This record gives sequence, structure tokens and C-alpha cells, in this order.
Amino acid sequence: RSAVDEYTIVLPEANLNCAHRVVQTMRKAFLPDASTAAGSVRFTASFGLTAIEPTYGDKDSRKAEDLLRAVERGLRASQRCGGNHVTAAAVSSPITIDIGTLLVSDSAVH
Repeated sequence: RSAVDEYTIVLPEANLNCAHRVVQTMRKAFLPDASTAAGSVRFTASFGLTAIEPTYGDKDSRKAEDLLRAVERGLRASQRCGGNHVTAAAVSSPITIDIGTLLVSDSAVH
């Protein structure tokens, strides 16, 4: 738990595509309305994600705090979109992945 309503999930050995699939599955789990005695309740989930992609012959000097800042930027971008979004953020700049069509709006993601 990284804040009152925020959690950090670490997926060792997962690249950005794998992490995206995992958080999309988690996001979709929130879509069905929950039934309560007071009636139906709708929940949504917003996610920010990032990944360290290995580079050959180059030591990765990014720190955990840099990665957490990138994830935080992605989460805030998802929330600004109205929630129920997944936003991938590179350590240098965020990119939005639209949940409806799953189109990547920045060609920097591979």
C-alpha cells in the first residue's frame, strides 16, 4: 500500500507488454457492478505502469524512486482521463494507452 487508496505492484521479469496485460485484467475485474443492500455500486480502477527494459552492454542506473515517480505520473494521467484507464509512463515521459481500443498514442512503446 503506497497511499490510502493506492497500491504498488511489482512484477519481476515482466516487460511493459506483460505488465499492461496484467493491469488490464485487473482493471476489467472492477467493471461489473457490485450488488449491495442499498443497491448497485459501480467501481473503476486506474493504473499507472512502467517497466525497466534491459539494454545490452549498458548498466541500468535508474533508481526505484525514479520508477515510482513514473508510475505516479501514469496514474495521475489515468485519473485526469476520467478514471478507468491504464497509462504507461516511461521514466522520461508518460504515454497513454486508450482502454477502449488499446491503441498506443506514442510510438515509443514497443
